[in-house]
Amino acid sequence: MKYFAYGMNTNTAQMAMRCPNAQSLGAARLPNHLFRFARHADVLPTPGFVTHGVLWEITDACVQSLDLLEGYPDYYERKTITVIHQSQQVEAMVYYMTGNVPDEPPSPGYIAMLREGYSEHRVLDRQIDQALEFVQKYHTGLAQKSQQIYG
Repeated sequence: MKYFAYGMNTNTAQMAMRCPNAQSLGAARLPNHLFRFARHADVLPTPGFVTHGVLWEITDACVQSLDLLEGYPDYYERKTITVIHQSQQVEAMVYYMTGNVPDEPPSPGYIAMLREGYSEHRVLDRQIDQALEFVQKYHTGLAQKSQQIYG
């Protein structure tokens, strides 16, 4: 089974702990999805955007382990969707946050884990920077509105 990771599961050491039998197939793209942070990484179906990540070959035991980690089905749900790997369309499992989770910055340690995973697989980390910039502006705006309302 194929699994597309865009968050902490891009990190080889993290995946080795959860899914020792997982095999990295390298960088891949998820078309028409926007990468964002809602304390953790998430993707939103959005035409015209592309999320970069890592494609893994995983086992059924890996799915069980990942489901536990991702809080499936309450925190993240999973779907099978088409990703692009080595110019080929591939069906892969992808996790999406459930509900309407607001944008929120992740911890510095979480960001470092993502950057390491992206680097290991030669995935450009520009989407991390863009999502961080957006969420920081979002939170700055909320703080300013709160200060205007409550003084």
